Amino acid sequence: MVDMNHANPFDGGANYINPPSWQGVLRQVSHLAQFSGGLQVIDGGVGAGKTVFAHMLANTLPAEVANDVLALPAGLPTAQVFDCLLTALGLDVQQGQSVGQSIVALRQFNNQLKQEQERKILIIDDAHHLDDQALAALASVFQGDNDAEVGLAVVFLSIRGLAQRLDKLNLVDVEVRDCILPSFSATEAEDLLGQEFAAVAGEGQRFPFDDDFVAALWREANGNPRELLRLAHDAWEDLRQESTPLWQRIPVWHAVAIFALIVVLAVGVVTYSAKKEAAQPLPPAVITTKITPSALPAVEQSPVVESPVTIVDTAIHSEDSQPTESLAQSSVESLASETSMVVTTEVSEVITSAMDTENSVPSPVVYTVPPSEGVDVSSAINSAPKAPAVNQAPVPPTPPKIINRPIEGLTSDEAALMSMADRGFAIQISASNSLKSLESFVAEQRNRSTLKIYRSIRSGKNWYIVVEGFYADKDSALASMKNLPTHQLKAGPWPKSISAIKLEIEAYKQQAR
Repeated sequence: MVDMNHANPFDGGANYINPPSWQGVLRQVSHLAQFSGGLQVIDGGVGAGKTVFAHMLANTLPAEVANDVLALPAGLPTAQVFDCLLTALGLDVQQGQSVGQSIVALRQFNNQLKQEQERKILIIDDAHHLDDQALAALASVFQGDNDAEVGLAVVFLSIRGLAQRLDKLNLVDVEVRDCILPSFSATEAEDLLGQEFAAVAGEGQRFPFDDDFVAALWREANGNPRELLRLAHDAWEDLRQESTPLWQRIPVWHAVAIFALIVVLAVGVVTYSAKKEAAQPLPPAVITTKITPSALPAVEQSPVVESPVTIVDTAIHSEDSQPTESLAQSSVESLASETSMVVTTEVSEVITSAMDTENSVPSPVVYTVPPSEGVDVSSAINSAPKAPAVNQAPVPPTPPKIINRPIEGLTSDEAALMSMADRGFAIQISASNSLKSLESFVAEQRNRSTLKIYRSIRSGKNWYIVVEGFYADKDSALASMKNLPTHQLKAGPWPKSISAIKLEIEAYKQQAR
């Protein structure tokens, strides 16, 4: 049985996977970076796992030769690119330093390493963001470099085409070695999805996809791990939708809006019906009168009226009106021998005519009203139902706040970074081997509330790094860099993945044990 209530297990990314197809490339690149000259280029498509491979390579290299993985954002001017390179190597950057000055600083650093018989390896992720000017300037540092095992070495990770761009620069005495990062095999794809599911679902949960379905996902993704995870993510959401009742699939606000719309329509229908009923005219009461010709004004006879006047309300009928009807019927029968005429008028006309005639004798008037009502006809007819009160839409409950508990052995800043999503990014602002100087730097910044310091290891020594903010992706981090204070921009900040930061924190914890 698969529990569909927990979070999507395919959101984490392949941060800790080491497929067999990568291990051979990893050993080869690690050896060449340490014991050969020239430039190393690793090609891979978008989502092929280059960033993960870069951090695996950094962890494989000895601590005394490895540096931070530098992720280059797109669109940086050449001067800022070299500021980032120098900062990643732990070199000081002067304010307003030109590209030429940066190249001189790199060459001096390279020569110093050779004199001390040391090796430093700089790993540059997203190296395809280097324009031709920056690429040629960086490659010129290695021209005429005959010492294979000492000095500075650079490993580029890029989408395909960077090696061809370097060849077109016609560099002298600079060897370019390139290799392609292999795609995942079907078995490796199955292992990746299995590890991602087990990390979230825990023990006792059955894997949701069968072998044929995983094979179909692998074929559609062409062995690309990011695309494979995206397809598995969508398939999981489809399974969750199928297992969720229809009423639970409707978003809360949609349900509230539908309920409110139904209430408004119901109130409108009731109100319209009440107004329509009230607007209908009351049928006039009919007076039926039988009089003899002697009662007419034109005949000089005694003004005697033989029959009573009967008012019949056509709007109300009741069994209690039968005695009145019998009385009227008997009056008609008693005057059957006389010439009679029927005059039908409205109540108001009859009353006015009776008041204007001097010789007329008021006739008895009988109103037929049901005795059970107890009210007059006009009040009974004019009464209208009241519109029901409108029910207010329910207010959704406020979700509980999630409190991240600090991880043992970490600072509060490090615990906050470890709680962030692996797919996110932060902006690296500065780095130093002095924690006190960085703390003083952070305290003076106007954006200090978004700055965090974490501990890392460089060349076997403690290294402290300042990062800013949390961003859902690299593009968001790049867009926010322009809002940093001016002196922070001049320091050459760049986006750094949260997964890379976590790996550095984990490496520091293991070293500190």
